[in-house]
Amino acid sequence: FKDGDGTETIGSEGQVNNLLAKAGWDIDEAQRIELSYDYYRDHGDYNPRPNWGTEGNEFRSSDALIDTKYSRHTYTLGYELKTENSVLNAALYQNKINLFRNEVGVPGFWPTDRVGENTAESTNTGGSVKGQSELSLLGFANTLTYGYEVKQQDSENEYALGDSNTSK
Repeated sequence: FKDGDGTETIGSEGQVNNLLAKAGWDIDEAQRIELSYDYYRDHGDYNPRPNWGTEGNEFRSSDALIDTKYSRHTYTLGYELKTENSVLNAALYQNKINLFRNEVGVPGFWPTDRVGENTAESTNTGGSVKGQSELSLLGFANTLTYGYEVKQQDSENEYALGDSNTSK
């Protein structure tokens, strides 16, 4: 593709695979449970900084491309309850992400601790509850929306020279 200045962008070719599988069951007329699995994989030779434009990448690292592998697995369990005036949706999920970048041979201004094979892993676990209720207040129809969400993220990365960083 071309950027806003009409300059052709390099490093945007790769192979993407995506699979989404879902199954759902109606427990009764008011309740439903759903399971889903989403798998996403992307592998290609990409720009060192895909969020930068062509000129920024050329300045920083010439025309280098980096072997990049990214995969994501997402598991979700959902629940829905419908009553005459309300709907309640709840979900539990876990998302695991893996990233590999071979940054050997990137010319130009490249951090020395990154020259090599770099990896990162992230696991996101969470849940949410959201409800909506139809109410009549002072003769006006209203929709009350309420809920709660919680998420925990555990991340770890390792740079080529063994400098690792873990965050939670």
